[in-house]
Amino acid sequence: MIQYTPKLPSEGVNTSKGKKVFRRLVFCCFIALVIIGIINASLGSIGEYVAVKYEKEINSSVSGSVCDDKMMATPESRDVQAKVKRLLSAYDKPLKIRVCVTDKYMTAKNAFATLGPTLVVTKAMYEDVKKGNDISIVLAHEIGHTVHGHSIRSIGRNLGTISIGLALALVEPSDSDVGKIVLDILSTNTLKYSRKDEYAADKFAAELCKKALKDPLPALNYIEKSLLENDPGAFEIMSTHPDSKKRVARIKEILLGQ
Repeated sequence: MIQYTPKLPSEGVNTSKGKKVFRRLVFCCFIALVIIGIINASLGSIGEYVAVKYEKEINSSVSGSVCDDKMMATPESRDVQAKVKRLLSAYDKPLKIRVCVTDKYMTAKNAFATLGPTLVVTKAMYEDVKKGNDISIVLAHEIGHTVHGHSIRSIGRNLGTISIGLALALVEPSDSDVGKIVLDILSTNTLKYSRKDEYAADKFAAELCKKALKDPLPALNYIEKSLLENDPGAFEIMSTHPDSKKRVARIKEILLGQ
């Protein structure tokens, strides 16, 4: 009978094989992440280029579908349209944006820019206007998204994530841990672009309001209060928007030179 006698650590058990396997695994994971990043960036760039190239055609095809003529004819919508027109008078290029106040798409206090180009203000946000608040920086921020083509570009960027997601669905089960990790990485990458867009829109808004408003302080006070009150408190890397305090500081620096 063969008797097995375990070795003590001091007797020099060989663990080099396990270390090699672990190092290979780490290396393979690193290479896989690099490849995923390259593919996502490439497909995102191509999609963004295609989307921007056909921006006018895409916008014209949906123009009026988000804010129809009836929505734009309400007193609330006309009031916001006048505010947008005042801001655009300080912009150095001709720009037409359909503007409406509606709760059709969401009821929370918000404003957003979308294809068309279109700017939507919710009724909850318009209530703040009726209370005497100046939402000029909010409106200018959304105009900034339109000027920089962020709605179009985000559609193009998402083509990369969608393409990789479809490819994963063909080779990995829907509940695969590998698939989930890859998609989480892609989502985090997309969030980075979203935060970059928000900073660009903030910069545009501050510069435009500096030209258009005689007294920017009421608008600054409103955006500062709104951002700090609605700060999600999440780690910036996991959020679509940058840190609220950083945003306020950057807006103040441009608008007031401090």
